[in-house]
Amino acid sequence: PTIEDIRKRKKEEILRYDSSEEVNAFYMQGVRMWLDKATRVGLKLRFDAEIASGQTNTTLWYEGTPFNLELVNAVQMLNAIELYASACYDNTQMHIATVKSKEINDDIKSYDYRTGYPEKLRF
Repeated sequence: PTIEDIRKRKKEEILRYDSSEEVNAFYMQGVRMWLDKATRVGLKLRFDAEIASGQTNTTLWYEGTPFNLELVNAVQMLNAIELYASACYDNTQMHIATVKSKEINDDIKSYDYRTGYPEKLRF
C-alpha cells in the first residue's frame, strides 16, 4: 500500500473511533447515553419553548426511560454536552491533521489517535 492508502485507513480508524461509544457518551444518573446533534438541537428548542411558557421542569426521555429535570439544569446540561462534542470534534480533526502530516508509514500505522479526548460528562 502507498502512504496515501495508509493515511486513508488511519483516517477511517480515527473517524470510526470518533463516532463510537468510546467518545460519544455521557452519564445521566449513572445511565450511559448519547444525544446526537439533531436531538440536542431539538431538545434546546423544546427547552427554550418550555421556559418561555413559564414551565420550570421537563422530562428527558432516553430509550423509554424518563429523566425529570429542572429546565435550568437541562439547558446547562445541553450546553455542556455541546461543548464536550465540540472538544471531541476538534481533537479528532487534530488527529487527522497529524496523520496527514506524517511522512513515514510506520509512524502513521502506530499513531495513537485515542488520546486527548475530554473526560466523559456525568450528570
